[in-house]
Amino acid sequence: MRLAVSIEVHREVMATVFSVAIVHHDADYAAQAAGEALDEVQRVELHLSRFVPTSDVSRLNRAAAGTSVLVHPDVFDCLAIAEGIRRETAGAFDVGFRSGCMPEDGSRFHLADVRPEVQILQDGLSLDLDGIGKGYALDRMAALLDDWDLTAFRLRASSSTQLFGDPPPGRNGWPVTLETEPKATRLRLQRQGVSASGRAVRGQHIIDPRSDQPAARGRAWAVAPTAAQADALSTAFMVMCDGQIRNLCRRRKEIAGYVATSGADY
Repeated sequence: MRLAVSIEVHREVMATVFSVAIVHHDADYAAQAAGEALDEVQRVELHLSRFVPTSDVSRLNRAAAGTSVLVHPDVFDCLAIAEGIRRETAGAFDVGFRSGCMPEDGSRFHLADVRPEVQILQDGLSLDLDGIGKGYALDRMAALLDDWDLTAFRLRASSSTQLFGDPPPGRNGWPVTLETEPKATRLRLQRQGVSASGRAVRGQHIIDPRSDQPAARGRAWAVAPTAAQADALSTAFMVMCDGQIRNLCRRRKEIAGYVATSGADY
């Protein structure tokens, strides 16, 4: 029986350093798969980025109200996740917040039931998937590694969002430390995503879509079954009050929230 070895590969994509760590007995096979996973991020970026003029998101942002646009399944899936989080957080996370006030019916777009088609419900739509796109890219990477029968992995988008597969042999999870106060929170995660949002690096860049005011919190974390959910929820937790975070985590037992200022966890 060959012993497992660990390989790690890095690449800058989406203006972020993505990394892939894989534990497997065949280092060459794992390195090849890691390269394919990083290629997957570049492919996802071409569809999701509002800075790519030919992306589906850019096409949606140029479309008039009443228009239906056929999009790549990745865009459709990412928007579906984002819309689900918007509803669960009562608007604390909104990929269309740059569009202005939310329409009275509560939706800026409609996702078709059968095929990856998006109907625009608001003129001047301005979708921004920065708060969920990197997490979604990690989920796509994980799906690719699963296709390669590689299950023991850790995926990172910078230090803000991570996704964990099965732990290395003999371990009970991948170790994660959250710099909460008054003391750090240490977790062991597997088949889960974790994401952090905060003001330390980019300042007051997180805006509450409901009030158009900057986030008051210093930092927040979310643990969820997927990286996309964790990415979006950590952003929402920056602007949600403690009671709102607590209630969401009670409804969704697979989700955990942490905030730096109080050290509270839910």
